[in-house]
Amino acid sequence: MVFARIRLALLALVALLVSTPPLAASDAPLIRLDEPVAVPDFRLPRLNGEDGSFSDWRGKVVIVNFWVWWCAGCRKELPQLDELARKLGRKGLAVITVHVGDGVARAERLALQLGLDLPVFLDRREKVAYTWGVNRYPTTMIVGRDGKVHYVVPGVRDWTTPTMLRILLELLDA
Repeated sequence: MVFARIRLALLALVALLVSTPPLAASDAPLIRLDEPVAVPDFRLPRLNGEDGSFSDWRGKVVIVNFWVWWCAGCRKELPQLDELARKLGRKGLAVITVHVGDGVARAERLALQLGLDLPVFLDRREKVAYTWGVNRYPTTMIVGRDGKVHYVVPGVRDWTTPTMLRILLELLDA
């Protein structure tokens, strides 16, 4: 498990160092991993009180967004990701979010303010974020139907661009 985390972190770092510049000045880079990396399953409580696991979405393209309640960029991205889930859900896209750390009441308040329909997992002890190699917020990973991370976005990105839609549609059609 530690090896997988280190491998994922190293691949992300290498990809970040050789990636092309962001599409817009405010966009974090979209890092395509040359070798997609398998990620471990997790089981966590959700904001709605139920437990759930990453494997519940097996066979779908999954956007996994790690966020914290105090992050302004996270507040910008979450509604866009919610809209993507509504738009592309029938094609096999799932969007799940993982709130990291304490502040569950604040996370719940933010989710209500934003009107999110997305599943919100609660990683209170930051174990899943650590295992998945997350060290900044937001961090978003796009996992293919094969259960492997194909893209990493370490920061805020506009998820409504034609480029993002094209990439997601390509993964959905694969």
